[in-house]
Amino acid sequence: MKTIKKYTGYIYSCFAVLLILSGCAKDRGNYEYKKLNEVKIDSIPNFSLMKFDSLKISAGIRQSESSQVLSYEWKIYSPKTGKTKVLSKEKNLAVIIAEEPITDAYELVFKATDPSTGISEFRSFSVKVVTPFSEGWMVLNRKGNDVDIDMVNPAGKIFSDIFKLSNGKAIPGGASRIYTYYGQQEQKVFVQTASDILQLKGNDFIQIQNYNSLFYEQPAPARPELYFLKKSGDREFIINDGSLYVMATSVPPPTRFGAKIPGDYKAAGFMAVGSKYPGIIYDEKNGGFLVLPANKSELVGLPVVEGAAFDMNKINKTMVFMQPAPVLDHFYALFKDPRSQSFHFYAINSNGTNPAVKYQQMANVPDIGRASTFAISSTLPLIYYAVGQKIYVYDVEMNAARKVFEIPFASANIMALRMLNGALVAGVNEGEEGKLYYFELAPTGNIASNTKKISGLGKIIDLVYKPQ
Repeated sequence: MKTIKKYTGYIYSCFAVLLILSGCAKDRGNYEYKKLNEVKIDSIPNFSLMKFDSLKISAGIRQSESSQVLSYEWKIYSPKTGKTKVLSKEKNLAVIIAEEPITDAYELVFKATDPSTGISEFRSFSVKVVTPFSEGWMVLNRKGNDVDIDMVNPAGKIFSDIFKLSNGKAIPGGASRIYTYYGQQEQKVFVQTASDILQLKGNDFIQIQNYNSLFYEQPAPARPELYFLKKSGDREFIINDGSLYVMATSVPPPTRFGAKIPGDYKAAGFMAVGSKYPGIIYDEKNGGFLVLPANKSELVGLPVVEGAAFDMNKINKTMVFMQPAPVLDHFYALFKDPRSQSFHFYAINSNGTNPAVKYQQMANVPDIGRASTFAISSTLPLIYYAVGQKIYVYDVEMNAARKVFEIPFASANIMALRMLNGALVAGVNEGEEGKLYYFELAPTGNIASNTKKISGLGKIIDLVYKPQ
């Protein structure tokens, strides 16, 4: 009996093996292998358009299986908010772009998907949303009793009284300065009056803050002298009535200015910033430079380095102006000695082991004591200054100044000198009318030609170029 069971087991085992082998035999059945549809999207150019303009794009699609029906999606991504929004699910895009103008471009992504396989093809491009006020000269000016901002775009077109258009009234309390800085992923615009600082939205100039809302506790008296920040920096500064205030911008907004940086000092209305020395002021009370180190809340003196051109802690003069120099992280500063009425030049390196780079008493600088405005060349060691209708240039290496232009209008008064792309721009009042003069500069620093003049502005108070 056991033998029969044994043989029966062998038979079943052999039968199972035969079944397996028959399953592994060559399959000669009919099978249809589907070829994948290859989808390609033609390139799409980048766009720049005004808010509320229409954006129409006819997408170029190529596919290896032309009979396939595809699905589509257009998305827009904001680099400021990090949010994504679906614009359309049609093949061809036809939408009104209602996104806010911001400094960086929006990214748009077009997706084409084959539903039968789930495979998608993508094409991305950028859309820059702008306004008429996105780029150009912001001219703070007076017409009658009203102070407002005119905008001169790169094509020379004037947009008048844009503060009043956006806020329903002229700038209150008059104004003396206008600034623009890039910080916290936006272009910031500030207007400074004798007792207020107004922050405006960079795309439409709507007022969003004033002196009171900029501080946790408003310092008294309200006498703002400077609003300053370094591009891509993490701190913003206000000098008010000789005291320094700091706002950290490395934290998410909204942020405000804290208490006064303590100390026995009186800050002049100028600042220099760098990586090594991130906040340099001049102390008019004690006659020396002070620095606010990173992550500190106390001003300290600067080091005296062997071989330094001067002692930054012992200047003992009145600061006339300080601006960035043509060398990275360097600043030029001019001082007047009230005892001798002489003028003195200093060069500072805000990111060097030796911050005191160069000093010289200025010679042959006609009329500099009456200068109304200064501008530093973006490429050469030259300082332009204006007196009445005359423009002079001070050559740092030659230690001498020379007249390079005179406005041909007897009562002309140059209110502001600024540099832009290697050209010198002058804001000039001729009677009650303000004008912008654009001067091309020769390699020597002389004015090569008066390339353009824009008329029709109010009486100019200040001006600054707002980049896109």
